Amino acid sequence: MWTALRGVAEGMEIRWDMQPLQLCATKRNEYTPSLIGYCGDAPVRETRSGILGPIETIEKDEVVLCTHTSGDALGLVEAMLESWRGAASVAVVVENLEAELPSLQAWGRRLAAKGLTKIVVSALGPSSFALSDYDGIYPASVLRQVAVDAAVADLVLMADPGFVPSSGLRHSVSSSEPLGAALRAVLAASPSAFLVTSFLTFGGGGAGDGDGGSGSSSGSSEQANMSVLDMRRLVDAGDAVPFDAHVCPSCRPYAWQWMLLAEPGSLQFRAVETNDLFHPFWLLPRALLPRLPLHFHGLVNPATSTRRLGWSGMPVGLKAMGDRLQADGVQLLLLPEAFLVRTEALPMPTGHWEDMATGLHYNHWSYFFDLLYHRFVSSLPAAPGDAGSSGESAAVRIPRSFLVGHQLVEVLPSRTMSLVTLQVGRDPSLELIVMASTILGSVGLKLLLRSVPWTVHAVCLGTKRYWACALEELPPILRSFQRDKPVAIVDAYDVVFFPCSRSIVDEYRAYGRDIVWAADTTCFPNHKVCKSCEDRYATESSEMQACHKFPNLNGGCYMGSPRALADTLEWMREQGAAIGTDDQENKWHAYNHFSDTIVLDHRQRIFTCFFGSKREGFRIENCTVVSDYTGEEVCFAHANGGTKWEILEPLLQELEDKGCWKSKAIRQSVRHYAGMATPAMIWW
Repeated sequence: MWTALRGVAEGMEIRWDMQPLQLCATKRNEYTPSLIGYCGDAPVRETRSGILGPIETIEKDEVVLCTHTSGDALGLVEAMLESWRGAASVAVVVENLEAELPSLQAWGRRLAAKGLTKIVVSALGPSSFALSDYDGIYPASVLRQVAVDAAVADLVLMADPGFVPSSGLRHSVSSSEPLGAALRAVLAASPSAFLVTSFLTFGGGGAGDGDGGSGSSSGSSEQANMSVLDMRRLVDAGDAVPFDAHVCPSCRPYAWQWMLLAEPGSLQFRAVETNDLFHPFWLLPRALLPRLPLHFHGLVNPATSTRRLGWSGMPVGLKAMGDRLQADGVQLLLLPEAFLVRTEALPMPTGHWEDMATGLHYNHWSYFFDLLYHRFVSSLPAAPGDAGSSGESAAVRIPRSFLVGHQLVEVLPSRTMSLVTLQVGRDPSLELIVMASTILGSVGLKLLLRSVPWTVHAVCLGTKRYWACALEELPPILRSFQRDKPVAIVDAYDVVFFPCSRSIVDEYRAYGRDIVWAADTTCFPNHKVCKSCEDRYATESSEMQACHKFPNLNGGCYMGSPRALADTLEWMREQGAAIGTDDQENKWHAYNHFSDTIVLDHRQRIFTCFFGSKREGFRIENCTVVSDYTGEEVCFAHANGGTKWEILEPLLQELEDKGCWKSKAIRQSVRHYAGMATPAMIWW
């Protein structure tokens, strides 16, 4: 219903007649009116499988790269083939099979001249049964299936056009190498598919027009020899981003991060969670691969899809493939030390849906993608076995180990780390903990780390439900800390420590309470639990005077003794839904319940929350930030909400201009807060 309303709101024209209209036609040559077009299983395009190659025999134990493109964009796959330098199956859609066969043959000869002699090329003609403009969109799923069907070997690596394999990927997955032997051992033990993460790089070369058509390999040649270390450096500098995180910030994929953090030479295969199944590429046996829904047309374009809050309204062919594998009980694992990479400037093949004009009737592409996907999901069988809360299949929740060629191969749950030390500080008086699901490529986290002199740890790495994770994992971690040393727990991506003459530890101890929480202007999210200043303090007290400016608890920053923090977190976990499901509401209940041991930092001597304040309320004096609201220096600054851009960013710029703050221009790469990643996603 929401999808339909959105489609109407965005201008989709609907004929309001009295006759029922079917969603799509499922039978070939059935010319009855339908909303979308053809969605049957029978092929409607002439296919010529294996019209070219291979010149050299493809062995059965090889991994075949399966990809596709359009006849005028052959260059989009050349860099992929040159980096792979092994067996490959390419499906090409053309306007006229007979007329374009000579150009395909010439292309095959050029590939052979480059030493690419294990290439199989198949051709796909135009649709013979086009009921609507949707039927003319680039037939991505049909092409994927044609490429897989033409592959000779048992194992295939599926990749969309322009996604170049990382350096040495083909060699590393060969049966003679440790990784290749390991993945084959896992396959022998349980039906498995291996997720290959993908990245998008910025500022690289684009397409060129030449003999190979638009999208020549020159645009991606610099990606052909990229290693895991290279990619990690690019992500850390903001010059690369996980493809699915770029397109769908709210999906919160984390497989890419585990791949980059893995120890070199690791033979650990982590389980893949559902939030990594929006745009997956797979290495898997052909026998496990389900027949792809042939009517899932279109490719995801990284250049025009980044303002979306979710995956709705985008092509779902790859997502549907992952859903089907999961429903079939296939073990979904992350392939270590391997990835695919695409440059932002590369074009899309001909027939890309965003390049096509919208017709007068019903041709609202995003509406079609959603409708067809929901229809597909409703047809899936129930996944065998119980599913864990993280979305892993039951078969993966128990770690397994294999001894392969004197090397230990491990199949692990998606998360195994509890505490990660991000930096060791020079000041031992305090330790910091951040709940950071993502620790690579974050500008905000880098600013925090650079600004504090203390040791900083991260918890809940790689989890989408960070608060539930914190309630479960933080108490035992805190109990392992030194009992008399205070611990501060702060948000990871919007907190900075400014130069401050006060001692944070002394300020904490001056309160005489076990826990000090930050104070804010706003009661959120449940006004029923927010107590007034009058309910908490005596009329003439200094606390009452301080309370009125910043009366409410802010859950993003707090500090206390490790034992008190652990006890409070355990109390919140034990209350369950009785104290709400939002972390801020949980913390309000804890504050009200433990009012004798918890105090709010109304005077903002430790934590300054910007929300509800204005930029002109802060000034810079002698390289320190002073708040006119309190008359005090700002120590910890929490730029919650849009104040990250309204207040914090201008202050950092002014500090830099005055020579007080040395910063480096870094592209914001990974989007960490769903709905709070960019100003456009806050003030819509």
